[in-house]
Amino acid sequence: MKAINYEKYANMSTKQLVNALISAEKKEQKLKQEAEKKFKESAELIRFLTSKIKENLEKPKYEFFTREQTNLDELVKEVESKMTPEEIKEIEEEVEREAYGQ
Repeated sequence: MKAINYEKYANMSTKQLVNALISAEKKEQKLKQEAEKKFKESAELIRFLTSKIKENLEKPKYEFFTREQTNLDELVKEVESKMTPEEIKEIEEEVEREAYGQ
């Protein structure tokens, strides 16, 4: 913003001073409108960002699925149907050892 040169107004007539005053008031009004517009835009951005942050914080970090949703039971049955009883028994024993340290 440039400095105001008050000297140029010192020797003006009353009519010129009135015109300068009207011009300055119009400029002031324009600056107020521009500032208000920028303020509203900034406030709108702040509200948007706040809502997005809140939305992200409320969203669960991990999504959990039930066994029914994953179809694991069907997959286990399909794999077991292709295995021999000896293979199934061997896997069950291995799981037992790892789970219970036997």
